[in-house]
Amino acid sequence: MDKKKNQYLALSMLKMLSPESKTPPELFENPKIVEGIEYYKCHYCGDLFKMENITRDHVIPTSKGGANVLSNLVLACRFCNFAKSYMDYDEFVKLTQKRQNHKH
Repeated sequence: MDKKKNQYLALSMLKMLSPESKTPPELFENPKIVEGIEYYKCHYCGDLFKMENITRDHVIPTSKGGANVLSNLVLACRFCNFAKSYMDYDEFVKLTQKRQNHKH
């Protein structure tokens, strides 16, 4: 699948999840290709996910004034996006670092 078509499909999928979304297609550049399947990296946990399991997340949540602009968006897996909820980036990163420290 060519890059433009994939970006269009990615954007269409996100719009189905969130009709008011204006997710820039640039967010979906540089997927990792494994055996012909495109995977996208979660910004928070670093794991790779297929398109249907990745979401866009606002670094500064819209509930706290964040905008739908590329500089405020990252790709996140559903689990991380749900766990982050209304927290801003720094709050969530600190929380995830604390959890990782308790695993060791």
